[in-house]
Amino acid sequence: MKNTTLIRILWITCLLALILIVGSYSLNFGKYGISESTENWGQFGDYIGGLLNPIISIINLAILTYLSIKLVKIENNRNEWTLKELARPYGEFIFNREPGQLEILVKNFGLGPMIITNIEITNSDNTNHDSFEFLSTEFNDKLSFTFRRFGLSQNHAALSKGEKIVLLRIKGDAKNANYKEMFNRIIEIVNSNSINIKYSDMYEREIGAISEVSRFKLE
Repeated sequence: MKNTTLIRILWITCLLALILIVGSYSLNFGKYGISESTENWGQFGDYIGGLLNPIISIINLAILTYLSIKLVKIENNRNEWTLKELARPYGEFIFNREPGQLEILVKNFGLGPMIITNIEITNSDNTNHDSFEFLSTEFNDKLSFTFRRFGLSQNHAALSKGEKIVLLRIKGDAKNANYKEMFNRIIEIVNSNSINIKYSDMYEREIGAISEVSRFKLE
């Protein structure tokens, strides 16, 4: 209910109560005319005050109760908003590159948990993947190298403050010519893909998305 509407209702209620009290008195004692006795006026004042004061007290109590509830609600909403802002996550990509090794990570630089809800890796031909798993099937080679990738479990993943996950890690012998050739081919494929991640906070508010295209250099 709006404050202006409440004020109007209270004023109308007080006015109606006053009219009802004075009207009842006039109907019963108006036939005697207007008295010139101070005693009669005193009795009239006692009559008005005795009936109107309890009504006004009840209205005041109702107003104080309403204002108290509203103030508590405003304070609770302010506290809830503050807590939500303090728990706001902030995700960023990290690209690491060393001889024979590359890493793509996602780190939560915010204050609250980062709930990853979707991972989409899009190629230049608009082919979509939910992880870098396709690289392991494409390069099913006998060469010895470490391959690690991350995929969503049960449609979400949570990162606490300062935590990071490895989206892709490939590591091998940089001196091996065959591995170097394969590694450069992997870099070309990775560079041709854009990585898009959507995430929310612990209150299920969708914070936004981060998108990046890697620019690893060939060896």
